[in-house]
Amino acid sequence: MAPQSQDHWCEKPAHLHNWTTRQWRNFALPLETSEAGAVAPSRCHMHGWDELAHRIALSDLTSDPWSSNLSSTHSAPIPCSSWEFDDSFHERTVSSEWNVVCDDLWMLDMSQSILMFGFMVGNFVFSHMSDWCGRRPAIIATTLLSLGSGVATAFSGSFPFFNSFRFLASLGHGGLTNIAYTLAIECVAPGKRAMVSMVQETGWVLGLMVLPGIAYLVTNWIHIQLLISVPLVVMLITAFYLDESPRWLFIAERFEQAERLLIKIAEKNSIQIKDISKIVLETKEKVELEKKKRKSSFVDLFRKRKIAIITLSAYVQFAVVVLVYYDLIYKITDFGGNPFLNFFLVSLLELPVMLVNVLLINYVPRRIIYYLLYVPAMVVCLALIFVPASMVWLQLSLVMVGSWRCTVPT
Repeated sequence: MAPQSQDHWCEKPAHLHNWTTRQWRNFALPLETSEAGAVAPSRCHMHGWDELAHRIALSDLTSDPWSSNLSSTHSAPIPCSSWEFDDSFHERTVSSEWNVVCDDLWMLDMSQSILMFGFMVGNFVFSHMSDWCGRRPAIIATTLLSLGSGVATAFSGSFPFFNSFRFLASLGHGGLTNIAYTLAIECVAPGKRAMVSMVQETGWVLGLMVLPGIAYLVTNWIHIQLLISVPLVVMLITAFYLDESPRWLFIAERFEQAERLLIKIAEKNSIQIKDISKIVLETKEKVELEKKKRKSSFVDLFRKRKIAIITLSAYVQFAVVVLVYYDLIYKITDFGGNPFLNFFLVSLLELPVMLVNVLLINYVPRRIIYYLLYVPAMVVCLALIFVPASMVWLQLSLVMVGSWRCTVPT
């Protein structure tokens, strides 16, 4: 939607409309050397008008009137006030829509930060909402919010509106992801939760694998935004057929509804259980017993020194893992080679990682898992700093290993 690889340059003034793009770029734009050592016309500056007039005057005396090797008045280049974009591949992007380039390039990073902040807030807000009203209503609400805001994003009239709608969409996505995961693990026994988590994460990986194909085939960011909103329609339809979490029904003291749901589950799975009423009664007694105890709160995580250390460690670890993972995922398209293929390969690697997750969680102690994964991840990320830009496949290989090592601990 906002590819850094899309070329752009200062817009040609109206009185030079008869000039070709090549003539304008060679004549009016100063040459700059990139970090990779490539020399190309500037994307953000042009020669001042005095310099340009001087070059036009001299061009009448040269055999090549569009040569970029003319003598100079040594006046400083001036920043572009408007831009033209290379639409030979990317027909319409967020960058070209609102000229988010050069000195305003930071706004793209800010936009991504707003998106991630929305995920965090949505996760927190809608998780509590699902505890209050139930998993199923919360899933429907977050899906509606994500779908409506996602479609509205495609028709944003300005960059601030674009960010606002994306923030609302990320609120819904953050809540939906967490609530759907909670609903899934609440419906299975503890020993099956790792497998359920793996199956659910597979959907995320498949989405990552499909995304570069969509970006390659669809060159208009509006169409991309609408396409990635389509699955939410399916999700919304599916949500109306979902049953509530049995565990939540018990906690909410809806015992009759929970009993009917357990009978339905048993019938669907061809399981004959004669004492469901007894199970419900025993669970009811446990719930009532728990109510008499003092309710735990967020503060309890920091009452004792050991628990506080574990809590803070978990928060810091998760924050660092997410930071490194998303940085590697986003930066993979900035390396050389085919950015679509690079993104696809890194995403593809996560499929076997799902199986590794289950095996490690089930058979390896947690502390050993952290040592086995964090140390190599740290080495790989440090090595990336010193890999030359020309060694594309080495960079790609290190990113694949680094993202894998960061994915497993989460």
